[in-house]
Amino acid sequence: MRQLLAAAAGAALAIGIAGAAAQEKPIELRYTSGAPPKTPWEKQINRFVDDVARESKGQIKIVPYINAQLGNEQDTMQQIARGRIDVGGFSVTAAALLAPELGLMSVPFLWKSHAEFDCVQDNHLFDFSAELLEKRGAILIGWTEVGTVDVVGKKPLLKPEDVKGMKVRVAPSKTAAVFWKALGANGTPLGITEINSGLQTGLVEAADLPITFYFPAGVGKLAPHVTMTQHVLAGGVSVVSKQTWKKLDPQHQSIISKVALSSPPELLRKEVRGMEAYLRQQHVKAGGTIHQISEAERDAWRRMVEPSWPEMVKSVGGQGEKFWKLIQDGKKACAKAS
Repeated sequence: MRQLLAAAAGAALAIGIAGAAAQEKPIELRYTSGAPPKTPWEKQINRFVDDVARESKGQIKIVPYINAQLGNEQDTMQQIARGRIDVGGFSVTAAALLAPELGLMSVPFLWKSHAEFDCVQDNHLFDFSAELLEKRGAILIGWTEVGTVDVVGKKPLLKPEDVKGMKVRVAPSKTAAVFWKALGANGTPLGITEINSGLQTGLVEAADLPITFYFPAGVGKLAPHVTMTQHVLAGGVSVVSKQTWKKLDPQHQSIISKVALSSPPELLRKEVRGMEAYLRQQHVKAGGTIHQISEAERDAWRRMVEPSWPEMVKSVGGQGEKFWKLIQDGKKACAKAS
């Protein structure tokens, strides 16, 4: 699939748009994202908007709606599949609502390092992920980055037993539900736009979130304690509605593919990950607390969760076993290559 996107991008240069008839009105595509303002994601979206406009010579106008203006990720991901929204950037958690197998990339404590995660995702998972999403109505044009996930709460949660029996926000994915179940928490599924209200009303007392969302979205004011479990390396996807894609002519498809390829995953990851340390500092300056834990303490969390991995694989159904094998084979291949 990635090779096809690259070929399509090259075709745009060969075909060109100079000879195309001038359009009185540009094609307008709506772009949805739950990204809070003044974050690396907003910067990336604006760059994508500008690059598409420039490459298409104004023939394509992408209108961004950030901060969940068009709805939460669960709803807008479904709207992408139905052709009601054209383009979007989503967490893998949201993408897994269409293709549950993708949720296995977010299995807690799965990845040894960012380098391992990046290598497997880029070299072993893209094509199959694209195939799964296309069957569900979305064209995968690239990976994005969400950030490293920690446990957050209204009080310190330093050990796995600290969350037992707690009311915890669960991300709307099957792997997240199994994760909190393994820890003995009482999980309540909530979308990202519902987290703050859930904490305010006492519906939930804790969650797990990347600092890149946690601090800009104001969650830190309500749940000021961050325990650096670093248990999920959260990726994301950039997608185009398949219905929208089919309506675009080959030149316009090629332009979008070319622009997506011009912002490689390593750049997007660097921009997001580079903000994490800064945001933790800002959280502390604002009165929050960051709890560093030792490797032995982190292992205590991992030991509670790792036995539930087979249940997570089983829970996603579909081609989950095949996707899990791709992950494991990819980890081995990347270890040999490093």
